[in-house]
Amino acid sequence: FVFEPCGPHPVGALDLLTGPASDNGGGVLARLFYPALAAPGAGHPYTEPEYVRGLLAFSNWGSWLSAFLCWGFGRLRLNCAWQAEPLRPAQPLPVIIFSHGLGAQRHIYSSLCLELASRGFLVAAVEHRDGSASMSFDVVDGQRRWLPMEAGQLNDFPRRHAQARWRAGECLQLTEAVLALGRGQPPVANRLPEELGGCPDSLLASFRGLIDPNRVHLMGHSFGAATALTTLATTPEAVYKTCSLLDIWMHPVDPEHYNNVKIPVLFLSNEIFHWEANAQRVQAVLDAIESEEMKANLSIRGANHAAQTDAGLYLSAWLSRRIGLADSLHPRDAVLLTARICLAFIARHEGRVDLTEEDRVLLRGEHPDCFPGVKFKPNGGRIGARE
Repeated sequence: FVFEPCGPHPVGALDLLTGPASDNGGGVLARLFYPALAAPGAGHPYTEPEYVRGLLAFSNWGSWLSAFLCWGFGRLRLNCAWQAEPLRPAQPLPVIIFSHGLGAQRHIYSSLCLELASRGFLVAAVEHRDGSASMSFDVVDGQRRWLPMEAGQLNDFPRRHAQARWRAGECLQLTEAVLALGRGQPPVANRLPEELGGCPDSLLASFRGLIDPNRVHLMGHSFGAATALTTLATTPEAVYKTCSLLDIWMHPVDPEHYNNVKIPVLFLSNEIFHWEANAQRVQAVLDAIESEEMKANLSIRGANHAAQTDAGLYLSAWLSRRIGLADSLHPRDAVLLTARICLAFIARHEGRVDLTEEDRVLLRGEHPDCFPGVKFKPNGGRIGARE
């Protein structure tokens, strides 16, 4: 397994496709992670060769690696019970809508999603089909039509802003689909055929009554964090309870949205990522939020930009550090710490009384592997430095 979650619940997972890719509400593709009745057993294949080739193209690694990495990734398994019946807890499940970063895919954050689901959340990880995923697909006449990443300049603001709007629309569509699953009305049909990995509609129907519409949260990493910020700024504030922004890339966020944050926001950064212009934009959003209770700004020590992804877990920690997929903090520890901080932030703003002193230490940035604020380097030679 790539990762074994630590929570009390086994985790189930399924893929959901609500309709074709479109920037005007056509449909959304997502993977749902949730507390399940069944144990994982042998798990589920982590990915597919087309997705590996997409990651290789995005990473600019040589095509000669393709066969080897397709074989290697083919041996990886997700520690989940695929298409298992959901657990029927005493209380409806809270929801996290998760948005991935530039060049990522719906399964690249599986470790974090598994950990959150094992703690009692339904986590819906969207796979954006705006051209920012390194690979995705649509279904045409019962067959997959692969959608590789679109080429473009990293700091093309009009393009990234348009993508952020498209992505925000997908987050809202996914939110509406998940809430419809909980209501049972209107019925949600899976447009992903079973022979392509889709689940039967009867499994989707089993989520009726299991979703808490008052406990829906946003989360995203990098471009996904920019997407989450755009989503909350352009959506009625009653939809989402909190928003967790993991190592945010601020460039795609329209500055007009900086003053539209009306719900509690966590900026959780990694020590090794930010540059001055990006940090200044983070601070501009924080400054626009008047209530100190509505915001938190923390960083994880010894973590780089990949810390919230599965990237550092594919190989040994030593080798991951050697090739830049991790820094001094062990990749598994980075994922677990991210989950703990986000869960503590969510619990605080849900008004839960079971916050521990350890949770409070985390939220103050006093944990040995955390610190308050953002560390950044001067502009120059970094992503977004010449904005």
